[in-house]
Amino acid sequence: MNQRLHFQDIPAKIQVSQFHGAGGTTEAHVMVQPELTGNLHDQLDAIEKAYERAIETLGLEMNSAVWRRFFLSDPPNQYAVLEGHPLASKDAACAISLLGQMPQSGEKVALLAYHISDLGDQGEKLSEKRYELQRGKLRHQWCTKFSSPSDASVHAQTVSVFDQYINALKTIDGTLLNHAVRTWIYVRDVDYNYAGVVSGRNEVFAREGLTADSHYIASTGIEARFGKIDARVFMDTYSIGGLLPEQVKHLHAQDYLGRTDAYGVSFERATVVHYSDRKHIFISGTASIGPDGEIIHTYDVIAQLDRALENVAGLLKSAGARLEDMIHWIVYIRDPGDAQMVQAALSNKLGDDVPVILVFGSVCRQGWLIEVEGMAIVDHTANELPVF
Repeated sequence: MNQRLHFQDIPAKIQVSQFHGAGGTTEAHVMVQPELTGNLHDQLDAIEKAYERAIETLGLEMNSAVWRRFFLSDPPNQYAVLEGHPLASKDAACAISLLGQMPQSGEKVALLAYHISDLGDQGEKLSEKRYELQRGKLRHQWCTKFSSPSDASVHAQTVSVFDQYINALKTIDGTLLNHAVRTWIYVRDVDYNYAGVVSGRNEVFAREGLTADSHYIASTGIEARFGKIDARVFMDTYSIGGLLPEQVKHLHAQDYLGRTDAYGVSFERATVVHYSDRKHIFISGTASIGPDGEIIHTYDVIAQLDRALENVAGLLKSAGARLEDMIHWIVYIRDPGDAQMVQAALSNKLGDDVPVILVFGSVCRQGWLIEVEGMAIVDHTANELPVF
């Protein structure tokens, strides 16, 4: 169920998507964007008030948050403010991600949050970078802010952040091959540095047994800036300890877009995790790409958006889902000059209720003007599988 909330006394746009599963657990994704100009403190104040009111309106508790992702316009000058704010500080009782990806609606900061209705005391913030949620026999782990600030090469920094991830996986008795579900790799100056990320990731994957014959990981690799100016790579991750092999399927839609290893990179287009009453579908960063890895609709951002959405629809179809099942979208554009027409196109194609954020983030190949990613949730009945 998607809805847009508006409180007349709070200058903020609020978009909400909820999934109510047969097992009783409700998942909510909440996007909050301030609708006022002015300084960062005023915009954060509007976000906090709107967010708290929205959570109350939805019948949830603030402590039901699992993660919050903040999109920032100027991270070197804004990190200190965010890290001192109760919604984003290291003491916040959920995973916190702070990204230098400027929101394209004119604000300095925007928030995407994820809540689970029956969280109870199952979740625990174990460190600034690691949050775990025990549900039945499964241990869900969200990690954020993996980085390796130094004068080392991008390749070396990439290997370092993956090694940090591998060590975090050990805490849930997990491995990169069997328990990593989703990664987000953020790259400073992606046009120049992405090759180093690709080579570093390929090195780690070869070492850990992730190949074209086994599988890779659903992922986004995209431009971002960071508060630590000597960090060239940041990574956020999602993993599940105790994940059964029969719960996981990697999606392909080769009539629309080809395998990534065909052009030297290593990630899955999408990954599905099955539970007893629902499926979580994680859509990787998806651009206007064809079956042979070629760029479709060069120089036309709206045509590229259409093709990217067509590609996502193809991936979802292979999992028995539709675009309407997406519970949130993140849309990245290379050129802020495209923001107004892209925003209008998104409203027309996706509606105004489902959580959608449009941010500045250059795509990993210069000819791609736009990229989309997100998550879908659909009903699924398999009583032999674990509950979510």
